[in-house]
Amino acid sequence: MDEQRKIAYRRLLYWAMLDIRGVQWLGWRSWRAWSPLFWRREGRRVRYAGAVADWLHNLALYSAHDFQGFEEEWFWRDFEWVRSQFPEFGAEHYRQEFDRYASPPTAGGPDAEPGAAPDPGRM
Repeated sequence: MDEQRKIAYRRLLYWAMLDIRGVQWLGWRSWRAWSPLFWRREGRRVRYAGAVADWLHNLALYSAHDFQGFEEEWFWRDFEWVRSQFPEFGAEHYRQEFDRYASPPTAGGPDAEPGAAPDPGRM
């Protein structure tokens, strides 16, 4: 696997962590925590976050070992399962952003965007 793909996978981990961490603000300490209607609606969001975490946990391990033995086909097959189980959350953006960063940068490419966030794969 080339370095650009490794960077793209590490960025994917970062984006997903940003998405998952929002679950902590569901309102555990507010009156909504007592509402069954709230939990019926938000429970699916919690399950989606768990499915994303389950999908990515091995990626984090492989990333720590410089992707030795990583099976991209298997990884993206698991992604398709998550996407199909939770279509309302638009998980396609993970694949789109990965593909965008997996290609070598070109003039005006993703790494050339003004004000872009730091690349966690290069820290």
